[in-house]
Amino acid sequence: MPEANTPIETFRDGNLEASVFLNQGDKGPFHSVSLSRLYTDDQGKVCRSNTFGSNDLLRVSNLSNKAYEYVLQSRQREREHAREHSQDRGADASRPRQDFGRGAQQRPNRSRSLSR
Repeated sequence: MPEANTPIETFRDGNLEASVFLNQGDKGPFHSVSLSRLYTDDQGKVCRSNTFGSNDLLRVSNLSNKAYEYVLQSRQREREHAREHSQDRGADASRPRQDFGRGAQQRPNRSRSLSR
């Protein structure tokens, strides 16, 4: 899991951004989204605000929708991953599971005994 307060994804539209975070709670992982407007103060420092002008609202809505779609896809991937692992374990729970890393596929054992 990413470090605390580090977004796993950020969507931008000009000076507006939506940052998606993955958090860990008592009931497991959950996502949260932070919407912000970037601006430069009088000293030239880049700052963030969570207030938006009326002209920003459609862009905020679009960024919000992108973040929402990202979270939905992440949840779907997590459910599919969990389903695959539960099916693998159910097929042969006595066999120890070998981890081949993310995205790798386990190859079937094609070796055959030479004894007849």
